[in-house]
Amino acid sequence: CTVYTDGCGSRKNVANAATDLGIDHQYIPPHQQSLNEAEKIADSLWGEARAVSIHHNAPDNWLSLMVDMAMYTDIRTSTTASRDWKTPFEITRGI
Repeated sequence: CTVYTDGCGSRKNVANAATDLGIDHQYIPPHQQSLNEAEKIADSLWGEARAVSIHHNAPDNWLSLMVDMAMYTDIRTSTTASRDWKTPFEITRGI
């Protein structure tokens, strides 16, 4: 078992408790999302939204709309052969 934390200080108690209990503790490398798949997807979608926003010189208050569009597009884009080329929308909705 390994406990991962970032080095920001807010999780220092978690790191100390893990070490005291004999649980392996590792820091997540700086400037990288967590090892959690959901956070990797969120990081990717926010990156896409920032890139589109910069490319189109959109106002800052449109960023939430850019994230919404990135998510809308991503969930309707087909995946791989191992998923029978189904979109995440088809997989989660069953249609």
